[in-house]
Amino acid sequence: MKILAFTDVHRADPKVIKKALLGIVKKAQQADIMICCGDISLFGQGFKPALNILMKADKPLLIIHGNHEEEREVSHLQLKNVIPFHRKPHRIGNYLFLGHGGGGFSIVDRKLEQRLAQFKEKIQPGDKVILVTHGPPHNTELDYLPLYGSVGCRSITKAIKELKPHLFLCGHIHENFNVRQKLGQTLMLNPGPLGTLIEI
Repeated sequence: MKILAFTDVHRADPKVIKKALLGIVKKAQQADIMICCGDISLFGQGFKPALNILMKADKPLLIIHGNHEEEREVSHLQLKNVIPFHRKPHRIGNYLFLGHGGGGFSIVDRKLEQRLAQFKEKIQPGDKVILVTHGPPHNTELDYLPLYGSVGCRSITKAIKELKPHLFLCGHIHENFNVRQKLGQTLMLNPGPLGTLIEI
């Protein structure tokens, strides 16, 4: 499966956002699905126009909310090819997509930790698991900032270690766009706002 993942497209200039989204639509022609790790709006502004552009790709779009979107707004979307999967596992064959949106500023996320047992129950032998959060995992290259150190979430690190996904995607930390790292057998990646193609 080929995935086009992206995150944090939000910018102050609508023209810059539109250009980035159109670039994602173009790249998506090489992918089977798209995954958004949140923050395609700027504090909610431009959310639906952004989705309208992304729908031009005519590819399934799995999406979670970031810290710039409301959980309810994203979770209740009913648009063709748009699949909100925050806390709603989504399966395509033996590919299992687990999403947990929002946050980005918490060192501990109790709601995610409470959800881990339910996520584990969904995993079947032979599954390729893709875990997607908005915030980054603690003490990794994806959450490190030179002046602040590790600013990510310990609960996300715990989820990666327990669920052992094939692929982990996140956003939130703009300074770490396109950073990737292996944790055990898991490829961890912040795909950035221009989108990154991954084949698993």
